[in-house]
Amino acid sequence: MKSQKTQTSDNAHLHSRPDRALARSRRTLPMKKNFPLQAEGKHPDRVLEAVKHEIRKYFKRERNRALPKDVDFWDFDCKVGLTADTAEVVRVSAVIEAVDAAAKANATSVYVEILSKHGIRVLKPQVAQEVADPSLHSDQH
Repeated sequence: MKSQKTQTSDNAHLHSRPDRALARSRRTLPMKKNFPLQAEGKHPDRVLEAVKHEIRKYFKRERNRALPKDVDFWDFDCKVGLTADTAEVVRVSAVIEAVDAAAKANATSVYVEILSKHGIRVLKPQVAQEVADPSLHSDQH
């Protein structure tokens, strides 16, 4: 029987570089997945809800990642279609709607591709807006 001290030293190599393990856990892969919409012994509505849940969970996980410096938010490039070849670009807000549309068309599966990217906010210039619309000025009482 090994002593407690020996067991700890045997496992020391597992924790010798925690920064590498942490970096590996932060790295995420894009979602490129073909979801079946019909499963043996399961109601199609429950399968559809599970697919939508997994997509929402992926968005939430990606949005909760730490932002790099000089980045305001996580943005996404999304494609949805019956296959990878026929997938069309959709907005983030339309991904679930596109999956619903595929399910209503009695598709057996749907392909979803979501790639995260850095998003930088672009502020609208307010000066041009105020000049164009004088009613926005609060000087007139």
